[in-house]
Amino acid sequence: MFGILLFLRTTIPVFAQEQSYKKDINEDDLGEVTDQFNELFFKALKLKSTGNHDKAVYALNKALKINDKQGYIYFELAKNHDKIEHYDEADKNYKKALELAPHRTEILEFMYRFYYRYDKFENALWVINNLVKKNPKYENAKVDVLYQNKQYEEALILLDDIDAKYGKSKDRSWKRQNIYSASAKDEKQHWKRSVERLKKKIVEDPTDEQSYLQLIIYYYEKGEPNKAYDISKKLEKEVPDSKIVHYALYKQYLEKGDSDSAIESIMIVLKEDEIGKEFKHNMINDLLIYVKKNPRMQTKLTELIERFANDEDNNKIYMILSDFKLKKGSKDENLGYYNSISENISQDFELLKSKILIQMDFNKFNKVALLSEEGIEKYPAQPILYLFNGIANNKIENPKAALKSLNAGIDYIIDNTKMEADFYKEIAKAYKRLGEVSKATTYEKKAAQLQFKLK
Repeated sequence: MFGILLFLRTTIPVFAQEQSYKKDINEDDLGEVTDQFNELFFKALKLKSTGNHDKAVYALNKALKINDKQGYIYFELAKNHDKIEHYDEADKNYKKALELAPHRTEILEFMYRFYYRYDKFENALWVINNLVKKNPKYENAKVDVLYQNKQYEEALILLDDIDAKYGKSKDRSWKRQNIYSASAKDEKQHWKRSVERLKKKIVEDPTDEQSYLQLIIYYYEKGEPNKAYDISKKLEKEVPDSKIVHYALYKQYLEKGDSDSAIESIMIVLKEDEIGKEFKHNMINDLLIYVKKNPRMQTKLTELIERFANDEDNNKIYMILSDFKLKKGSKDENLGYYNSISENISQDFELLKSKILIQMDFNKFNKVALLSEEGIEKYPAQPILYLFNGIANNKIENPKAALKSLNAGIDYIIDNTKMEADFYKEIAKAYKRLGEVSKATTYEKKAAQLQFKLK
C-alpha cells in the first residue's frame, strides 16, 4: 500500500503545526540585531523549510557568532539537529533555548515531543509538568506520559482529578480501560491497589458503569474470567438496562456455545461509545476465532455484517470490522464494507483515511483524488491527505495538480522522515511527467537521502 501505513498512526501528541519558514518567527521579535544576523537567520529558516538541515545548522552557527544571547537561535538549531538525528546536539540546544527563553511555551512543546519520540519518558514528564504549570490543558498529555512510563497509579489519579474538574469524557474512559489492561499484564504493578480503587468507586456509586467495565477488563487480563462474570452480574443487578455488561456476557455465551446470544451482545457493544475500539477489536477477534473453529457459524457472522447496513450508526461499526479485516488482508471484503459507508464521511478523519486507503488498494485513484480533496477542505493541516492527493493526481496524469497539493502539504510534516521522503518522491514523479528532469532529479536525491537515514 505504497508504504504509507507505516506513518498513519502516531503516539506522539502534537500541540501545534509548523507553517512555512516565513511564519516561523515574527521579525519584530528578533530584537536589536545586525542586518547580517538577520540575513543568516532567515536564510536558515528557508533552508530548513526545504529540507537542507545541515546547511541551516551552518548558517545558524554563523549567526550565533554574531549574537549568542537569543533563545530562538538555539531553538532553531535544536530543531535542525533533531531532523538530521544529532540527538545530543538537539537536546543540548533545546535546553539552552529554554534557559534563555523560559517563557516560550513552544520550546517546551517541542522538547516534550522530542523526549516522547525517543522514549525518554522521565525527561518528557519533567517537561510536561512545566507545561501543566502554564496551562492545565496539558494534563491529558501528562496522562499519556505517565502511562508510557508505567506509572499507572499516578495516571489513574490524574484522570480522576481531570474528571472532577471538567466532567467525564469518552476519551478519558478509553484511557482508563487501556491503563487497567496494561497494569493487569505488568507483574511489577500493585494490581490489588487498582482493584481496591475500583471496588471503592462501586461502593460509592453502585451505578458507575465505567468502574464495573474497568474491573471486568482487569479480571479478563489477569486470566480470571469467572470473577469478570461475577462483576457483570452485579452490574446487571444494579443497572438492569446496562449495555456495557454485554462486554462480559458475550464471552460467557461463546464458551457455552450460545452463538445467538453472543452475537446479540456483540452487536450491543459495537454500538456503545463507552467501550474503546481496542476492546471491540478483541470481541471481533474472539468471534472470528470461534467461527473458524465452528465453520457452521459463518452464516451467523454474515448475518452480523448484514445487520450493520440497517443501523443508523453503521459507519462506526463498519470501520471497526473493516480495520480488523484490513489487518487480516481481506481487501476484497473491505472494499465492499467501505462502499457501504455513507459518502458523507468528512466529519470522521480516521474513517476518511481508511476509506481512501482501501480505494488506493484497488487503484481507484479518481475516487482517491476526490476524497482527499474533500478531506483537505475539512482538515487543512493533515499532511497525509495532501500526499494521498498528490499520489492520486500523479496516477491519473494530472501532475500540476499533484505538485500544487504536495507543495502545499509538505509544510505540515512534523518529525516524520518517512512521510517527507514520500512527498519528495511524488514531487519528483510530477516533475518527470512535466518534462522538468533537473527538478525531478533534485527531489529524487532528497528522497534518497532521507531513505538512507531510515536504514
